[in-house]
Amino acid sequence: MRIYVTHEEIDLLNRATNTWGVNFQEEMVVEECAELITAIRHFNRGKISHEELITELADVLIVCSQFALNLDMVLVEDEIEQKLERLRKKVRTGNHANA
Repeated sequence: MRIYVTHEEIDLLNRATNTWGVNFQEEMVVEECAELITAIRHFNRGKISHEELITELADVLIVCSQFALNLDMVLVEDEIEQKLERLRKKVRTGNHANA
């Protein structure tokens, strides 16, 4: 699985980091993940719409892409591949422990 961002998007994400700094962008990851957690709970209770949930998910995907870019996109994608392979094995064997 690859984190698909275009060259234009990479440029935008880099400009955002250069404008506000790495620490600020890392704090945005924390904030957006917290908002998604809250949104999931609210969605499950019928308090927000499907569209509002998607908005929060989109925010998280954007800041996580930026975070991956700031760390090392290739290493992050490699780790994703390893985790997906582990998931494939669990699905194949029906083992849901630690899934």
